[in-house]
Amino acid sequence: MTSASTGLLEEWLKKVEADATQALQNMEPKEKAKQITESMKKSLQEEWEKLRARLKVGESLEIKDICSKDKTWSGINLGPTGMYKVDLCKGVVELRYFTAGLKKKDESTRQTEVENSITETQWYPRCLVGAVALSEIYGDHCQLKEIVDEISREVEEKLRTHWSNDGTVIKKCEGKVDGTTLMLAKALLHDQIEQWTRENRKPGSANAWRVRMPWHYWQTVCKQGALASKSEHERKKHYLQENKDTVGSFLNIGSGSDRAQLMEELIKEEDILTFDDLQTVLEKSMSNGAGGTATPLDFSTIMKNLEGIVEKNKGKS
Repeated sequence: MTSASTGLLEEWLKKVEADATQALQNMEPKEKAKQITESMKKSLQEEWEKLRARLKVGESLEIKDICSKDKTWSGINLGPTGMYKVDLCKGVVELRYFTAGLKKKDESTRQTEVENSITETQWYPRCLVGAVALSEIYGDHCQLKEIVDEISREVEEKLRTHWSNDGTVIKKCEGKVDGTTLMLAKALLHDQIEQWTRENRKPGSANAWRVRMPWHYWQTVCKQGALASKSEHERKKHYLQENKDTVGSFLNIGSGSDRAQLMEELIKEEDILTFDDLQTVLEKSMSNGAGGTATPLDFSTIMKNLEGIVEKNKGKS
C-alpha cells in the first residue's frame, strides 16, 4: 500500500471533523462518524462540480495557444490526428491547471487567473478529483503520452510564471496523495464521472466539447496498427494501462516508485475500499469516550486501520 506525506490529508480530515461537529456538540461516535464521512463526500463532490463546469465551456486563450502553436501537430490542414491531439491537449491541460489552482477569468477576455481563495483543506480533495477525472475522462485515449511529453515543459513554465510568488503551489499534489484516500475518491466519483463522460462523448452541441471532440476522433485515430482489430473495450483497457504513469506524472500525483502503484490502484475496476469502511473505522476510533461521546480523531490509527482493510480486501479479489 502506498503512503504519502500526511500534511494535506490531516488538514482535510481536521476540517471535515470540525464541519461535522459545528452544529451539534457531544454527539455519539456513530453519528459523528457519519457526519464526517458525509462531509468528506461533500468536499470531493464540490471539487468535481467545479472541474466539470470548466470542461463544459471553452478553454482560456493560454491553453488554446499551448495546444495549437508550434507543436508537431500544428498546421492549417490538421486532419483527424492533428485535430484529435489539439482537442485532447486542451482537456488534459485544463485538468493540470485545475490541480495547480488556475482558471479562466471570464468568457470575454479568456485570460488565465490564479485562484487565490483555495484553502489548505481544499487542496487535498482537488488533487484526488484531478487524478480520478484525468484517468476516467482521458486515460483511455491513445497518444496521450506523446502529447503530454511535448507540452509538459511549457505547461510547467506557465504555472511557475502565474505562481511566481509561491512556487510550492504547483506541486501541491506531489507526494501528498496516498492509495487509501485515492481509492475512497474513486469509490465515490468513478461511477458518476464515468456516466458523465459517456454522456458527453455522444454527438450533440450541448455536450462538453473537450470531451466530445477527442472521442469523435478517437474512433479513427485510436483504431490503427496492432489494435485495429481489437474491440473498443479492449483498446480502452490497453490505453488505460499504457497511460497510467503519464496521468500520475502530469498531475504530480505520487512520486518515485509510489506513482506506479497509485496509478495501478486507480485503474482497477473493483473498489476495495468504500466510505462505509471509512465510517466504520472512524466510529471505532472515536468509541473510547466517557458517557458515549466521541473522542478526538487519531489520524495515524485511522490510516493504519484503513490500510488493513485494503490489504484484507485485496486478498479477496
